[in-house]
Amino acid sequence: MASPLANTMDKLRDILVQRGSIQKNTIPELLKVNQEDLDQILTKLEEEGVLERKRELDKGHQVLKVIYKGETTTIPFVLKDSGKKWTFLEESPCFFCRNFDKCGADPLVNFLKCTKLNSWLQGK
Repeated sequence: MASPLANTMDKLRDILVQRGSIQKNTIPELLKVNQEDLDQILTKLEEEGVLERKRELDKGHQVLKVIYKGETTTIPFVLKDSGKKWTFLEESPCFFCRNFDKCGADPLVNFLKCTKLNSWLQGK
């Protein structure tokens, strides 16, 4: 069984994959984690090359941004070229899934780990 810190790390990784970046000061409330544990998680993910921390100006104030270094999974309207025609989002298996209404909200039901969606995105 994964530790609470590992679960929090996975949740942060999922958020970064979806958003691309997030201000560090918003993470503790979002993930219900204290500052010490958050710093530990960020250091581990930074060492793994998953993210980088960068100071930026936001409305005249310095903020620390956590930036994902991989590709994000924001699904555009047009997903892939099938060779004959474009395949649109409404053709995805998501809209026929019995777990659609809780996908992403439930830790066990997550589009990032969905084999049906990943197979569809890869054209299989």
